Amino acid sequence: MFAETKDEELFKKFWWDEKENSPRYFNDSGDTWHCSEADFLDFCSKMWRVYCVDGIALVYIEPSGGVHLSVLRGSDNANLVSDLIVMRNEVLQKLPVLFGWVGAKNRGIRKLMEGIGFHFDGFTMLKGESHGRVLEWHCYLISQKELLVAKDNNKLLESV
Repeated sequence: MFAETKDEELFKKFWWDEKENSPRYFNDSGDTWHCSEADFLDFCSKMWRVYCVDGIALVYIEPSGGVHLSVLRGSDNANLVSDLIVMRNEVLQKLPVLFGWVGAKNRGIRKLMEGIGFHFDGFTMLKGESHGRVLEWHCYLISQKELLVAKDNNKLLESV
């Protein structure tokens, strides 16, 4: 289940979890080390929409279709993919394309993005560093067209 939210207390909970419970490379890549609570609330206020999914994830969607995802560490995410697919379908009725930058070495988020129908489009960005190494990012996206022509619109692994 998902719902749009503007709950600042919920945003603060996710900000704290990312700041305190994330591995070093994650904090380095998102520069969460230097993101204050006020900065994070400002970030949330600039989003087109923010969705809470099952109380364990927040999906932040920029007006351009850029997607950011926060998942509470250690949460039971058994239904997360199916709920994200339903949310994705609803959002793609209003925006022509959704995209997100995924760390090249972040297998978990890569698998999640692929599981909900996003695919690596070939764009790569080098930004930031962790443990003395430059971080590589891959752009994952999905468009309304892909959703409309897919044989299986749950995973979108086969298209016509």
